[in-house]
Amino acid sequence: MPKINVLQRAATLRQHADRLTALIESKRAKSADASDANELARVQRLLRAMVDRLDAGNLDPFLLQVRTPAQVEALLIYETMPAPDRETFQQLAAAAFDAASFPYAKAALLALDTQGVCEEVV
Repeated sequence: MPKINVLQRAATLRQHADRLTALIESKRAKSADASDANELARVQRLLRAMVDRLDAGNLDPFLLQVRTPAQVEALLIYETMPAPDRETFQQLAAAAFDAASFPYAKAALLALDTQGVCEEVV
């Protein structure tokens, strides 16, 4: 796996999380069904949890290459690595995921979600 600049990656993930706030609020205001907003809020919480772990130096190595909310969302949605003909495959491949590493990255992300590190921020 390529070496990453942890400070830069944390800043990028923090920016992505911050940018989701307006979109989440907009979706909640426009729809009686807040499921889309709730899913985006979950992605936002996970991004922030990843930043906290990066800052603490203990982010799971399988999540070190995650750079975008779309990659987090894809890890949440799919049970296995999507087929190569799907756009989501390209997003995940950009994070160096393949069929072998995908389940480990998904498990690491879900562990962040269930360890109580994801607090509601929006």
